[in-house]
Amino acid sequence: MKVNIPIPPIYVEMAKSSEEKGELLRVLVDGYVRRNIPGCKFIRIKKMIAECVITPQKK
Repeated sequence: MKVNIPIPPIYVEMAKSSEEKGELLRVLVDGYVRRNIPGCKFIRIKKMIAECVITPQKK
């Protein structure tokens, strides 16, 4: 199932100072999604929304 997760503004601010803004933002958002949403896999950023896929958890 696809889900869209808003990117916290602080992540955008942290990435601004880097020469590789896009790559750093992707790394930060991927870590945010992994820590905060179990079973969710980050796919891409589109219009400051993280597009993700949630996989069913095995019991």
